[in-house]
Formats: sequence, C-alpha cells, structure tokens
Amino acid sequence: MKQHTPRSLSGLARGLALLLALLPLAACSGSSSSVGGGGTVPPPGGDAGSTFAIQDLEGDWVGQLTPDAANVRNFYLRFQNATLVSAAESGGLDWTALDSDRDFQFTADGRLAATMALQLGSGSMSLSGQMDESRAVLTGTFRLTDADGQRISGSFSLVRSSGPDMYVQAQLEGPWDGLGRNGLGKFRFLSLVLDADGLVSSGTMLHPETEVLIRTYSAAAGAFSFSDTAVGRLDDVVITADSGETITFDFLLLDPDATLLAGPGVESALGAGIAELVRP
Repeated sequence: MKQHTPRSLSGLARGLALLLALLPLAACSGSSSSVGGGGTVPPPGGDAGSTFAIQDLEGDWVGQLTPDAANVRNFYLRFQNATLVSAAESGGLDWTALDSDRDFQFTADGRLAATMALQLGSGSMSLSGQMDESRAVLTGTFRLTDADGQRISGSFSLVRSSGPDMYVQAQLEGPWDGLGRNGLGKFRFLSLVLDADGLVSSGTMLHPETEVLIRTYSAAAGAFSFSDTAVGRLDDVVITADSGETITFDFLLLDPDATLLAGPGVESALGAGIAELVRP
C-alpha cells in the first residue's frame, strides 16, 4: 500500500515518521486474514484532520449490495482488532474465521479494498470503497461469485452499526411477503405475520402464478429472533407447516431500514433456495 509523508516534518521527526509509516501490520493468526494500513499518515496536500486510521474501521458495518442486474442483497462486514473477522450477504454467502480467507487494505485517504473467499467450493467477493469524512458510511463497488459460480457486480452502501442496540425485536413484528426461489429457478410466494415476540401468528405459501395454496402456517409455527442485534442476523430459524413440511433458514439478514428480510434456507419438500421477504 502506498504511504504518504507529511510536508512539514524535519530532522529526527521526519525520520521517525517515515520509520512508523513503513512498519507493516502483522498478519492475523488463525484466520488466514491480513490487513494493510497506514492511516496515521496524511495524504499529500491534506491535513491531519482528514487522515483516516485503521481504527476507523473497528466494529460492524451493515447495509446492502445493489447488483447491476439482480435483486438487492443485505450485507455486513465485521472488523475486530484490525482484522476482517466475518462477513455475510443474504444471497447465501457467509465468510467466517473457520471456513474462509479474508484480507483487506485501508489507506490514509479512507479507501478500502477487501476480498473474501470460502476455502471450500465457490463463494468469493471483492470490494472497493471509500469511507466518508464522518467515519460512518462506506460506499463503493463489488464483484461477487456465488455458490453456483454466477458472477454478480454492482455497488454497495454500508453504515456503521451502533452496536447491540442497532436492531430490536420490534422491527420483526408484523407482515412479511415475498418470494422463495430454489436453484432450479422455481418460485413460491411466502406470506408470514409475526407477533411482538417474533412468533409466527399465521402464514401461507402459494404458487406465484396460479395462486394455488401449497402450505398454511398456524400460530406458533416458528419463531424469529435475532442471534446478533449488531448486524441484524437471525440464525437457524425453523417454521413448520400445518401439513408437517419445514422451512429451515440457515440465516436471515435484516437491512437497516427493516424493510427486507432475506437469506438462504431449505424447504423439506421443495429443496434449498433463497427467501426475500419485504413489508407489504
């Protein structure tokens, strides 16, 4: 990563600043991740107030990917101790310390470049973005290869999570409608109503064209609750139809505006797919 030296340094101070700028950040052990930075050195022509530091990334970033030719996907990044420890997107890719390689660089002018790749199978993403002066927004572009080898590109926008209070259970309450699609391109219309505790109070699954009723879901058919309120993530949600079939969501992500709930899952009779539920 290119380093920049301030104009006004002299003598010993100049030599010390140069030495610090050249010291590499250590690779993070156990996660196959490495970081690059140097955010303590201002860019040419800039001033110290505009300098970004690696610490500016610390925490969680939540938002959405907007593909050029596909539906919007929810997305988050998590940085801890100058390490990109995890990331996930609602199209089904989940990069963790146990099963992926993650690497990033962050420059003194707030530019972020990151890559994530699963160690087994397909599933990778690269992104290039810019942090704003408030240190609260990241925007840029991405390229993604999903589990089926499909390549997707577009833009992304992330905001800094406020922490464990970013999402609350009340954001899940009410009606959710949308489509579930499997790997064969077949769609089903899913409609659920959740109560204040996240319990299913009612629901149906319909054929999207004929509107033939396929499944019904009665009260307490399943429960939706956050496993991580800092990034809006729900894990291992299971709902059971009155006829006995189940939908098991590996995980679901909620966007910051609480208007899209999406993620990968498996219907016991229809197979694996992706659900995208929105407020009606």
